[in-house]
Amino acid sequence: MDADDRLSSLPDDVISHILSFLQTEYAVGTAVLSRRWKDLWTRVSYLDFDNSWISEGVPEDIVFMYRPPHEWVQYANDRVQRRVLEFHRFVDKVLSQHKNLDSVRRLRFRYHFHFLRGLPELNWSPGFWFQSQWVFVPLIEELDIGIYGDIAVEATHCMSCLPQSFYTLKNLRIVKLEGVTLSAAAKGSVLLPSMKILQLCDVKIADCESFSSLISGCPVLETALLNCCYILFWNELDVLVVSSPSLKNLEMNRMISFDDSLTYHIAIETPNLEELHLDSFAGLKFIGSSPLSCLNIAHVDVGQCPISYHALDEVLNYVSNAKEVFLSGKPLVMTIPKVYFRPD
Repeated sequence: MDADDRLSSLPDDVISHILSFLQTEYAVGTAVLSRRWKDLWTRVSYLDFDNSWISEGVPEDIVFMYRPPHEWVQYANDRVQRRVLEFHRFVDKVLSQHKNLDSVRRLRFRYHFHFLRGLPELNWSPGFWFQSQWVFVPLIEELDIGIYGDIAVEATHCMSCLPQSFYTLKNLRIVKLEGVTLSAAAKGSVLLPSMKILQLCDVKIADCESFSSLISGCPVLETALLNCCYILFWNELDVLVVSSPSLKNLEMNRMISFDDSLTYHIAIETPNLEELHLDSFAGLKFIGSSPLSCLNIAHVDVGQCPISYHALDEVLNYVSNAKEVFLSGKPLVMTIPKVYFRPD
């Protein structure tokens, strides 16, 4: 009972640094502890927003479910709508009351909108936060943004593209994007000199040129993980160029599969690549790619889509310099030197 309050004896800057490791809602909650703690959260260097809790707590007990359907739908919609508005107000409060947004080094933003189906047509889109200059502050180092929902909802609640300011953040080192759209404004104007890790999942990209500019605009990029990325405007004459002399680890999983009848051309210019993962690459044709003389490991997964032996042979020739090649997917009946089949 006589133990000293050692946490409160710490300097304000140290306490604010500790609060940076909490989710933002918990960091803000410490404001009720005392007068001294009221503003400590306003100097945190890490902002973490997540609205996944909005759809939780809707009654599912059997008594409530046997009420007239319109009562249940109305109650659920009202509850979700209140929580959505509460989340929007919370984000606005944090961004407007933070004492020094330039000190923010990391931003994590998770926005789930699949539960918005059937709600009145309001502006549920988080895009206005992205367009604000204060979200992408100049000194930010890590970005982790995820937008989750289904196509039907996304069609009526359009997610805005990331603003032009995103493509010129000089301190940005790690980027994880999921469910967002990269705008055509990136063409020829990307400069991310500190970017080392780029992870894209379910990301929509305006065209091949925008994607190529993004990769080439990261001069020290070491890892690129591309999972289910979609090029919105791409015809058979276009070539997707992955050009990066610094890239060491490249993973491409189910890239661009709008029309199975078309062949999409891709050129990989990564002379220092050490590890390559290719998954479900049916429909991709590798052209003009430089030899991967530094390649140590290549993981080739043909997936579940039919693929010709000729296409597979092209890929295997492309990674022939690798010390180890792991082949998986549909059963194959052929002899391939230097290939080790995984048990699965």
